[in-house]
Amino acid sequence: MPPQSIDEVLTRLDEIIAEARRRQSRNGYFAALYRDVTAWVAAAIEAGEFEDDARMERLDVAFAQRYFDALEERDTEAGPPRS
Repeated sequence: MPPQSIDEVLTRLDEIIAEARRRQSRNGYFAALYRDVTAWVAAAIEAGEFEDDARMERLDVAFAQRYFDALEERDTEAGPPRS
């Protein structure tokens, strides 16, 4: 199920990072960096730093879903999504 909030995005990123550690995979490096940026965005939303916090959360969640989709498709015959 696609994430509906930044908290759900952070949870999914934590799962990706944990799996990468378990497999000793370099695929976790980007996820770890992305998680830090997402946590910063979440804190900024909580502090009311954006002009439209709700819109920023929707953007963050939608962008994260593109990353999650790319990860899933990477391991299928379909390959990664077109840019």
